[in-house]
Amino acid sequence: MADKRNLAELQMEARNEPEAESSLNKVFLVFSDRNHVDYIENLKYHIQEVLKERKFQPVTLGGNIPSMKEYFTKLKEFINQSVLGIVILDGFRPNVILELGYLLAKGKPVICFITKGAEFCIKTLYGKKGEGSGLTSKQFTKDLRNPQIDLNCYLSDLKSYHLVIFPDRNNPVEIRAIVKEALDKQLADINQERTNMMRPEAKAIEIPENYDKLMHELYLAASGEKKLNEDKLKELITEIENLVINNNINLAPNYYLAALEAWQALALREKAEQYWKMLLTEAEKTIAIFEERKVSSFAASGYGVQGNAWYQLKDYDRALSTYQQAVELKPDLIEVWNNLGNTLHQLNRNEEAITAFNQAIELKPDYAEARYNLGNTLADLDRKEEAIVAYNQAIELKPDFFEAWYNLGCTLADLNRKKAAFQKAVELKPDDAKAWFNLGMTRFGLLNNPAKVKEAWQTAQKLSREQNNQALLEKIIFWLNKFDNPPKA
Repeated sequence: MADKRNLAELQMEARNEPEAESSLNKVFLVFSDRNHVDYIENLKYHIQEVLKERKFQPVTLGGNIPSMKEYFTKLKEFINQSVLGIVILDGFRPNVILELGYLLAKGKPVICFITKGAEFCIKTLYGKKGEGSGLTSKQFTKDLRNPQIDLNCYLSDLKSYHLVIFPDRNNPVEIRAIVKEALDKQLADINQERTNMMRPEAKAIEIPENYDKLMHELYLAASGEKKLNEDKLKELITEIENLVINNNINLAPNYYLAALEAWQALALREKAEQYWKMLLTEAEKTIAIFEERKVSSFAASGYGVQGNAWYQLKDYDRALSTYQQAVELKPDLIEVWNNLGNTLHQLNRNEEAITAFNQAIELKPDYAEARYNLGNTLADLDRKEEAIVAYNQAIELKPDFFEAWYNLGCTLADLNRKKAAFQKAVELKPDDAKAWFNLGMTRFGLLNNPAKVKEAWQTAQKLSREQNNQALLEKIIFWLNKFDNPPKA
């Protein structure tokens, strides 16, 4: 019975702004995996949500790295690109110790979290059923205990760093508050690291007095925290470039990428064709600098930004080829794989889109947006059961994902489950007229609460008037009249 929102329309609303990485907002997360610490995913989820809320981009190594050589290559790359390391010490696995050591050796700001009563996970250091432990299988299972991590004994040297304890790992409100407070305390060090990452490559050069201040202002523009108009952004970049010319400084690649991201932030804010065309020009210049310097990973990010501009200009063929260039240079650009999938979907190359979304998910299993976009593509192919799985996975990862709840409601056949999905959608976004209308239609189909049907439709009617959505308003009035004046027997 529900009036299913046109999926293409909804997807455009959800995907109108391509996912964009920020070069100076990455936070490297270190943790033991769920096989060693069964509650780790819960801690990770709340930490990542706070990071996203604060406009940081959490990055993790993932579990599918085929060789130690590739592991160390990725570890070096991820840490070099991060402004902060967050280490969850629970479990205290070898990878946690190694990655923490690398962060400290590189001089990165670090926050270490540990839960009260956290244990060393020593059982999983042995083979199946305790092989090599010198214990019988029964002794290993019953008698061997994971010892608690004694902060004074094992982590006394870390106390000079930012070591934070979660008193209750099952209290999400408290966990998030503690993470926010820890980030606030480290903010000065994080901002200094951002500035360091945009400093000249030649360490011996004396840094001009106001260089750090100008670079921090550029970062704020790149992240969208500071809203500079076109003239102000040009003025800032000109001031920086005059400063480096006068002081014979060779700028770091991060500077050029931050400048490009500042232009992208302006285009995303203004939503005007002229700014996307301007971004194309800036991307072309920036990519040329990266290619001349032979820094392919930065060139790949430049192609990713250029692809976003083509996508916004609805030139999907050029967006496709540009995104493909990006992932060819750097196959682990997660957001670019997602944007590539969206572009293929726009071109009705849905099977290829599914492959791209799955690649993004393989690189980042907790990428809710990629799972949601996969669900949309599967729904368009009428593979509804697979779409429902994808939407549910997105919701599990991001419980407040309105679009996923809405499209789940559109895709479900069972009316009770449909009603639950739309009910959650209107809780998350109470001003969405179509969600209220579809909730009313679903309640109408169940025929068990007439007052609730009318309440939902009247809410939709009020919102449609306020939002000047005439097409929906006419539909709602039709159904309200039909409801108030049922046909006579």
